[in-house]
Amino acid sequence: MVGTIFYALWFFCLLMMQYLDDYDSIFWLAVVFLILNIVCTVASIELGWQFYGLGFMVACIVSSVLSLIVLNSKLGRLEHGVFEKAVRGS
Repeated sequence: MVGTIFYALWFFCLLMMQYLDDYDSIFWLAVVFLILNIVCTVASIELGWQFYGLGFMVACIVSSVLSLIVLNSKLGRLEHGVFEKAVRGS
């Protein structure tokens, strides 16, 4: 249950970045999630049935924190990005 909450938070951050047209960050955050999910899931399977799902939860928590950091950075420079696109567009 905890993993799905953080997954929803990660997905919401990706949607916000899509709205801001930051597809490079979306791609790299998805790659990080993929790698973390594979590595942590294999590790949790090796630990035994008591730890099933722990790999997904860890991957979601780490990916959510990273995406929040990136999104905070993008929103902090929002005005600069808007004016930069306006200058490039003319």
